[in-house]
Amino acid sequence: MRGPGLAGLLLLTACTSNTDGKDDTGDTNPDVVGCDGDGTAALEVGQDLREGVAHDGITIDYGNPPQGGAPYAPFQIRLRAVLDGQRTKVSASAIDTDTGQEIGSALQEQGFLCSNTGTHEGWLYGGEVHLRFWGWSLDELVDVPLSVTITVDLPDDQQVSETFDGVLAWTL
Repeated sequence: MRGPGLAGLLLLTACTSNTDGKDDTGDTNPDVVGCDGDGTAALEVGQDLREGVAHDGITIDYGNPPQGGAPYAPFQIRLRAVLDGQRTKVSASAIDTDTGQEIGSALQEQGFLCSNTGTHEGWLYGGEVHLRFWGWSLDELVDVPLSVTITVDLPDDQQVSETFDGVLAWTL
């Protein structure tokens, strides 16, 4: 019994982490990557951020969501900003650039975690935002040109947004 107890204690000690960027004395810990950047808020959006950020002219993949319901286009988001906690409001809008009609939207409370390794190192990673196309069939959305805006609310009534144009492709 002493072996597993000691191993558990060592594992617990090894897995404790310091996420505020300070060491035990209160000094800045250079080994902890901060997610607030240089104080200027920044947002990056992409359908798969490992492959790059969204830009004008992209193909926007859409399909049926795994849980069912209205067609959707998933987007990953990451943020550099100081938040009052780790959750905030995220909204998305998709405008058909041929008609000017809003055909897609999302509004959700989103959690963010500071990533100190990998693709999202130095960013608050927020997972996916599912832009939903309520009242539209998959067939009706093929090759529709869109302007997409994703907005994250910040403290003090500030926001950070990213807008890009693309064309829908039924690939999911």
